[in-house]
Amino acid sequence: QFDILITKTKKLIDKFPRTPNLFNILGIALQKNNNPDEAIQSFMKAIDLKPDFDHAHNNLGNALRRYGKLEESISSFQHAIKINPNYAEPYNNQGLALKDLRKLDDAVLSFENAIKINPNYTEAYSNLGIALGELGKFEEAILNHRKAIKINPNYAEAYSNLGIALGELGKFEEAISSH
Repeated sequence: QFDILITKTKKLIDKFPRTPNLFNILGIALQKNNNPDEAIQSFMKAIDLKPDFDHAHNNLGNALRRYGKLEESISSFQHAIKINPNYAEPYNNQGLALKDLRKLDDAVLSFENAIKINPNYTEAYSNLGIALGELGKFEEAILNHRKAIKINPNYAEAYSNLGIALGELGKFEEAISSH
């Protein structure tokens, strides 16, 4: 019901036009509702109102990445990290953008930084595993996918990613089981 959320948030913005959290919420709803241009504008407005708004910088980076503006997204993630070095999500998201750019070694470092901050960050372990697999480091990839599954046994993508890495090593029975 993102349409309802968008409408209600816009009404609140009319009453409280200098509230950065409202623009951030609006941006998230717009992004989820496949309105990337408006989402980007909303996140930028939140940042204009509060330049040190780490979550808005991270969300802007996600919207830019989704829109294919990878270098700009990385810049947004770096702003979020500079503001709050203990915020794990922008490290993970930066890793995804770096992976998209085929800067796999840098992506690995970003995922590892996310995990240092949050040792239970399931998605970061699985994303690290994907990047390691793309580097041909399948044993390390397998270990990270298994860590993701240990943290969240219901994380379907980690099982699929594990299956891919196992298949690359010719462990087809295990790969099938994992898939």
